Amino acid sequence: MINLLPPKEKEILLLEHNKKLVSVLGWMVLIILICLLLVLLSVKYYILSESVFQKATLQEAEKKYQTINFTDTKNAIKGYNEKLSLIRDFYKDDFYFSDALKIISDMQRPKGVYLTNLFLSKNEKDGSIKANIAGFSDTRENLITLKDSIEGVKEIRNPSFSQASWIKQNDITFSLTFDIIKNGN
Repeated sequence: MINLLPPKEKEILLLEHNKKLVSVLGWMVLIILICLLLVLLSVKYYILSESVFQKATLQEAEKKYQTINFTDTKNAIKGYNEKLSLIRDFYKDDFYFSDALKIISDMQRPKGVYLTNLFLSKNEKDGSIKANIAGFSDTRENLITLKDSIEGVKEIRNPSFSQASWIKQNDITFSLTFDIIKNGN
């Protein structure tokens, strides 16, 4: 098809065509934005209605569980939880005498060495346990072996035998004091 219109008319027709195209595209964008706005409003009102329903459900549940028995039980459980927390904190860093007895019983003792008396006391300042032990050794060599094995235990600090323990060669009654530190710290 041959267009015999003058160039000025062609420009006017092209301009009108572009105006119509922009107008149609503008209306389409406007309609899309209005649809999007309607969808978002419907979602908003749906969420609002659901939140109102959930709040009503929550209020009913709170009324149901606000009975005297329930609140008394709840308060009792809260009190027990606080007491258990305090007890756990108290025992968490405590060092038990049973731990000290285990350390003493696990010490390597040569044959011929017997423990006859044991006294344990707790040092409140640093949490260590002071041990006083009396015993019998048939020879001084066995007592020296006991001393070396005690010095090798990492939880035992400051082992000290009495001076009288080293006087006799055989049939020795000895006394020993040392500190037991938790975890060898």
